[in-house]
Amino acid sequence: MDTASQVEFADDAKARAVCSCLALICAGLLGCASWPAPAQEPAKEQDPAFEEEGLEGTFVEGNEENTISFAPVEIALNQHSIQVFNGQSPDAGDWSSLVIAASQGDKAGSQSCTATFVGRNALLTAAHCVMPTRGKIPFAIKVGPLVFRCAVDQAYANAGLPIRGLRHYADYALCRTAPEAARPAAYEELRWDWIDLVPTRIEAKLLIAGYGCVQWTFSPGSGEIAPGPRLLALAVGDFTVDRIGHDYFASQSDGKTQPALCAGDSGGPAFAGISARALAGPRTIQGVASSNPVVDGKVESRFAALSTVRFRKFLECWMGANPEIQLQVKAPPDAPIEPRQC
Repeated sequence: MDTASQVEFADDAKARAVCSCLALICAGLLGCASWPAPAQEPAKEQDPAFEEEGLEGTFVEGNEENTISFAPVEIALNQHSIQVFNGQSPDAGDWSSLVIAASQGDKAGSQSCTATFVGRNALLTAAHCVMPTRGKIPFAIKVGPLVFRCAVDQAYANAGLPIRGLRHYADYALCRTAPEAARPAAYEELRWDWIDLVPTRIEAKLLIAGYGCVQWTFSPGSGEIAPGPRLLALAVGDFTVDRIGHDYFASQSDGKTQPALCAGDSGGPAFAGISARALAGPRTIQGVASSNPVVDGKVESRFAALSTVRFRKFLECWMGANPEIQLQVKAPPDAPIEPRQC
């Protein structure tokens, strides 16, 4: 992607780098609420506050008392509301596994998130999309007449507020609805994607999708990121992994020539197996859009990785507790998934 031609620079005293609305960084792929202002201090591979003992695999599940409304992309949007950057013409049917949530219209700071069907009765999203406040149980997701009860990793639930712009690495959630729940005929046609437990590699080429803002500004001097207006469309584009961290993978941007995620749509999937120029074919989800801390003066776009020991234990415990829910999971041949009681 030629991001250099997609970025404008302000000449004011603050030297603020401003993304144009056509850049992938403005695709609205990240941030489920107002942004915390990241500090300039570099992030560490593992913050002591994120070290937990004995929590691996345990999770906390919410009830159906508080819900967040989502809508299937194929039903809520048409092909003109889907933008594929430097790629093929979009087709809403390609994204029928995705559901989107948005509130407060297109105002900066409004909430929007993405979730993905990973089975007929299961959704995958970011934990902070369904747990916007700490000390409470996760909200449920409502998709039309269906209500999905969500579970997050116990370590995430215990972590407290973001530290230096970093969310806890276990920023993922699985949500379930009853298999016998009645649904409209249109919902029977929705696609399901695969959870991929195969490790993500440096320089891996992935495709990411999200729903959110038009532009953001980044001030290297202060380390602040300010989201702009929302672009009420699903944006899809390629992403190259250049860093593997503790339970996450990421790509860095200097705010000038390299793409980065934008506030607006956390929970979006990072797909392996397809690209903007080749949308057809088998695809799997290797990560969930999580956060964008400022690290060493650069914006780092982070995804919660699904190949980690932490996520695998969470997944096995969740599947053991919900044997009636069928998930689509791709595991390494020498390490099959084993649902268990935790």
